[in-house]
Amino acid sequence: MLKLSLSCALLALANLAAAQDVARWSVGVAATSNLNLMNSNSFFSISSSDPGYKVHLGWHPQDAWRFELGYMDFGNGIYRYSRRPSNQTFLGLPRPLSVKQHVVTARAAYVWALGKAQPYTALGVGHVSLEQRSFNLDFNFSGRKTSNTDTGLIAEVGLEWKFDSRWSLRAGYEYVGAFSKDGAAQLGILAHF
Repeated sequence: MLKLSLSCALLALANLAAAQDVARWSVGVAATSNLNLMNSNSFFSISSSDPGYKVHLGWHPQDAWRFELGYMDFGNGIYRYSRRPSNQTFLGLPRPLSVKQHVVTARAAYVWALGKAQPYTALGVGHVSLEQRSFNLDFNFSGRKTSNTDTGLIAEVGLEWKFDSRWSLRAGYEYVGAFSKDGAAQLGILAHF
């Protein structure tokens, strides 16, 4: 009986040690292209030269499945009017607005382990916040501030290159189905632990 108990204990310890060798969490950071989300009743599109970024935390209960929480910040942009609404003019010209775009995401991802190259697809929900500030008489963006939020489907496809058991590169395209709906290309690095 003692031998059986010791054998079971050793087997459990061996399984625990082996499990700790497998990375079950990941943290990632990525640079993103611009995202052009607008209110559905807006007259403008967004132009931005600010770089965007994304950070995420992932949990891997199995090798193929991951559950990820993310935050995307697309920097500061400026609304450019595609047509002129009469109540949004300044000195007879379309009044510009500065804008900040933030997206919080929760999603599930499936990864195909094909050696170092691992294609993946992800599906989840995203909560988008658009923060707008109007151009005032002092010729700066310190006028009236408004915020709008929307929630929608997010989907991503991409390729992860696992060049080490603890590090990988990821390139993908993420679609955000909120407001006017748009997508952003991403390139980043992940640490697995």
